[in-house]
Amino acid sequence: MKEWFTAQELADLALPGLPGTKRGIAKCAIEGWQNPEREWHAERHPLGTWRKRDGRGGGVEYHFSVLPMQAQVALLKATEVPEPPPTDPVAQARSDLSRIERWERFDQLPDRRKDVARGRLKVLQAVDTLWRGGMDKDLAVSLVAQQQGIGASTLYLWSARVRGIDRADWLPYLVDHYAGRTVISDMDAEAWAFIKALWLRVEQPSYEGCWRRLEEAAAKHGWAIPSKSSVKRRLLRDHHPQTIKLAREGAEAFERSLPALERDRSCFHAMEAVNADCHKFDTWILWPEEEEPVRVQGVFFQDLYSGAILSWRIDRTPNREMVRLALGDLIEDWGIPKHCWFDNGREFMSKWLTGRMKHRFRFKTKEEDPQGILLDLGVTVHATRPYHGQAKPIERAFRDFCDEIAKHPDCAGAWTGNKPEAKPENYKSKAVPLEKFLEIVAQEVQRHNARKNRESRICGGVHSFWDVFTESYAKAAAEIARPTPAQRRLWMMAAEGVKACAPDGSVFLEKNRYWCEQLSRVIGKKLTVRFDPQNLHAGVHLYMMDGTYLAFAECWEAVGFADADAARQHSQRLGRLRRAHREALEISRTMSIAEAARVMARPDIELPAPETKVIRGAFAAAGNTALKAVPQPVPREDFDTEAAFAKGLRLLVNND
Repeated sequence: MKEWFTAQELADLALPGLPGTKRGIAKCAIEGWQNPEREWHAERHPLGTWRKRDGRGGGVEYHFSVLPMQAQVALLKATEVPEPPPTDPVAQARSDLSRIERWERFDQLPDRRKDVARGRLKVLQAVDTLWRGGMDKDLAVSLVAQQQGIGASTLYLWSARVRGIDRADWLPYLVDHYAGRTVISDMDAEAWAFIKALWLRVEQPSYEGCWRRLEEAAAKHGWAIPSKSSVKRRLLRDHHPQTIKLAREGAEAFERSLPALERDRSCFHAMEAVNADCHKFDTWILWPEEEEPVRVQGVFFQDLYSGAILSWRIDRTPNREMVRLALGDLIEDWGIPKHCWFDNGREFMSKWLTGRMKHRFRFKTKEEDPQGILLDLGVTVHATRPYHGQAKPIERAFRDFCDEIAKHPDCAGAWTGNKPEAKPENYKSKAVPLEKFLEIVAQEVQRHNARKNRESRICGGVHSFWDVFTESYAKAAAEIARPTPAQRRLWMMAAEGVKACAPDGSVFLEKNRYWCEQLSRVIGKKLTVRFDPQNLHAGVHLYMMDGTYLAFAECWEAVGFADADAARQHSQRLGRLRRAHREALEISRTMSIAEAARVMARPDIELPAPETKVIRGAFAAAGNTALKAVPQPVPREDFDTEAAFAKGLRLLVNND
């Protein structure tokens, strides 16, 4: 649509509310439209109701917005609207981006500057309302400016900002944007790199110390540096606060500054998933066979759905045996879980538990390794990062144990402090006997499970861990697998690949010898041995490397050389074995050797004598004139005794 019109063009259009002659239009313009305060120049701002006409003849053109409302409506109807050009996608995107950017800038401003823009918007909306109601625009501007105590020129400046802008987007255009100081003081690049290297490190040196070193280095190398405050502002402006935290406080502090992942455990049911970890108690314990008090560690298994602690074991140090025993208690009492979350500790990722598991990230995986207990039980193992409480909720329970167990009234005087510089005044004045400490742990674990008003999503701020566990366990009992005797052999015994040694097939483990009759069949082969590490003399279970169960082998202990009783027992054992095999042999022999000889086939074969074609002569040693005398056998009857007969036989052989 055309926006600018000359007086003659307006007169020719004969618009309502306007004179019908060029002279009358010019008079209206002089009285109101051509106000000197509203003159428009391209080098200033796009505000104005008239402008000098370009082209031959000159003259003045008037903007259609200065016309009365009824004249504008008639002008819109009378003016032919051309076909809009096709929308340029790039230009449209740039236009939308500009609008979005303005609102983003407005949203980032403080409220005091937003309130100023809102006040300007109200003033312009009042002017626009009066003008749209039929009042002359200049009169509306004058009236509103007088009421608000604002100069009319100021209102025209505000109107210029929003000219051609949709009314819904006026607000961000009415905000004053101050760039502030943008000049950056000159600083040598090496000096800038030097101060960053000094300040951005985990030792967290003070800025004052770094600045003094920068001054000394700048004096030596001739670097140009700005003021101390300018350099500090630049450090803080050019580096994100979290980048500074990572550089000066380390990765753990950086991760703590990030939002934690909230994990919803309501997707499980009781005993569907568990997690386990070790905890070192801050308590001095009297350990058997130890002269000095020691600190002990415990491994705990927690149900992920409810948060209840289900099993635990205590030992001097974290090891695979204590994890295996705690796992055995869990399975015996509550069943076999489907998922288990461990960290990458050696005690959890041992081959006893997770052998042949993919992505173990611990130890070298070999083909001959026996399969771990958890894989045999069908438990899916998930490895987590150590000391990462978000992945192992049991870390939260350990915080309670630090207060409820380590600082238990019965442990008064035995608390070690939670760090070296936090030793109590009564440090190491008492040590708790192991039996007493085990009782304390058992009591406090029950109190931990039974505490009401838990704030977890499952407990809802009302129930205890044990309440929700027992309720869910009763509902999901049919889905929880119970261990069979064969499965108990898997988790009760640890697996280790050993060889059945010749000549009898004995298996040696931890300097103990094990033997059974079935080992005679697998001499020289590697076996999987499952045993109880805390009771090696109880015997071992033997498996083939393909997982086939072989037999149970007893422990054959070494005895004293002069131990007659042990020798007698050994002889009796061998005698029982001998009799058992003799009986088995007699049962197996259903035909005697005499019967076998009687039914044996005897071939009736007469072999023909070979035909002689050449006869070899016998000649004497002296020549061929006479044959050597061939001795003839002497009848036995010619000898008086057996001895004489034997003597004569020997002489005959020697002469031959």
